[in-house]
Amino acid sequence: MDWPPPLPPAAEDGVPEIDETAAEEYCLTITIRKPTEAQMNFWLDVFEELSIPLLIFLVGRLWKSWCAIRDQELGRE
Repeated sequence: MDWPPPLPPAAEDGVPEIDETAAEEYCLTITIRKPTEAQMNFWLDVFEELSIPLLIFLVGRLWKSWCAIRDQELGRE
């Protein structure tokens, strides 16, 4: 099988006619599976377990950054 596939013959107006069944042979489809109930529950549990520590961490980083900017503006090191 040659790749890329040859173009279909052009019609009278110069635009190639596309055979849909032949086009399907060359189309790549991405299939997204719906997660199972167990997978959804796992990620929900992970989110619930990590949400509070993550929130505390992010607020701490924001506070630390704000203090560093404030100290820099005040001329403190």
